[in-house]
Amino acid sequence: MMLRPFVAALLAAALAAQEAPAWKLPLRGAAEYRRTYAAASDVAGKAAEAQALDAKGKVPDDLLPDLLPVPWVCQGDLAADQRAIGDPPRDLRDVLRFVAGDLRLGGPVKLRAHRIVPFGDLVLTGKVDAMAADGAQSFALAVATEDLEVLPGESKASMAKFVRDLCKHRAKGELRMRRTFDAQRGALGSWQGELSLVFEEGKGVWRKLVVRDAQELVAVHDNQDAAFRGAVAQAIRDGAKWLRRDLEKLDRGHLQDAEDGSRSYGAGRIALALLTLLHAETPADDAVVAAGFDELRKRVLVDTYSLSVALMALAERYTPPGEADLLRSGALPAPKPRALSAADRQLAGEWLATLLKNIDTRHKPGHSDPHIVFELRGCGGQSFARHGFGHMTMIHKGHPISHAQHSLNPLFDQHDGHGLAVGQHPDHPANVLDDAGLDALGGLVQHQQLRAGGQRPGDGQLLLLPAREVASAALQHLLQHRKQLEQL
Repeated sequence: MMLRPFVAALLAAALAAQEAPAWKLPLRGAAEYRRTYAAASDVAGKAAEAQALDAKGKVPDDLLPDLLPVPWVCQGDLAADQRAIGDPPRDLRDVLRFVAGDLRLGGPVKLRAHRIVPFGDLVLTGKVDAMAADGAQSFALAVATEDLEVLPGESKASMAKFVRDLCKHRAKGELRMRRTFDAQRGALGSWQGELSLVFEEGKGVWRKLVVRDAQELVAVHDNQDAAFRGAVAQAIRDGAKWLRRDLEKLDRGHLQDAEDGSRSYGAGRIALALLTLLHAETPADDAVVAAGFDELRKRVLVDTYSLSVALMALAERYTPPGEADLLRSGALPAPKPRALSAADRQLAGEWLATLLKNIDTRHKPGHSDPHIVFELRGCGGQSFARHGFGHMTMIHKGHPISHAQHSLNPLFDQHDGHGLAVGQHPDHPANVLDDAGLDALGGLVQHQQLRAGGQRPGDGQLLLLPAREVASAALQHLLQHRKQLEQL
């Protein structure tokens, strides 16, 4: 008899869990929204005066990125329980979307948005009342900057050295949200959010920043249907146009390298933009693309990131037009070898030789596993671990391991998912740039479009990988063929 209240409570909890609102998008589907967006900012002499402002002025360029997050929610964006957006927010607009999409919110709430530049970690607190029967819900959360949390795989020292200076404003404010969940369609029917922050921009100068975003559900797309694919294709074209405009002026500050020659990140950004443009089907002989490669030839590339992306961009420039479509259809059984010009072949060899110098083959005392034989490093032998990336790739008992292994191996493995360790690959001709398996680094792109269904886009499409995984991926491939590389 004593068990009856306990059993009843369990049943009630189970029933509540079953009835809890959740996104119900089709597998690989997406919800498309129509957006109304605005942002404004003004300054005052005191915090209270700034708070009272009806901000209408222009937002300074360093507070919000140029590109808006897309007004879509893909099924793959959702957390495992399908009740919230799984990806962490990247900027203030993303914070609004992140909160709007979180159907778990109820009762006391405390959320943390990490590394929202230039504010740092934003912590949102408050109380959220239960959703009404018709799915409507309104709430407000206090917002305040808190000290940066050290993320997994990151040292406190590297966070302080490389991240803290980017998060220079301590802000306070409020986030207001109204949303309606459409249970029948399994998605938010609409939401309207406003995020206002006040912070001291300079001595005696207080700025108020207001970001407003309202989105209304247009359609739910099933399994990457034609409309969804068309929208993605248009987004790629628009993104390519934006990148191409940026590369029209190669003297821009963010495209310049360190004056002391210690880093060539400017060249790396040029190379990454070129790689992206080529993947977006911009012609290899396009004037801006040609000028970008001419600029790379003039630069001295020293760091691992820039060298890796530059090599991939150079290989992609020699990909025959339409090859990806032919491979998908089966009309072309395998990628064609990349026939680099003599000048580009020599340049690739020089970049490869420099890249190989960025490897420290010494055993590191203190590693828990003595079979770890080497660690990938940046230029000058500086470990990636000291730059907040952790150990990007290692060789463990003869096999590559990495926090991003699930993304790296399918890109470069030519043996159905079984990675090749250093020195265990098939025999190839002595000159690695003539190697049919590598196809003058064509191996970096051979299997990008050929993965089996069910993998996330990053597993099969290099263009969609984060930049740090792109760089690490190139290194993984080069290390697997180190013996040939040493013969250059």
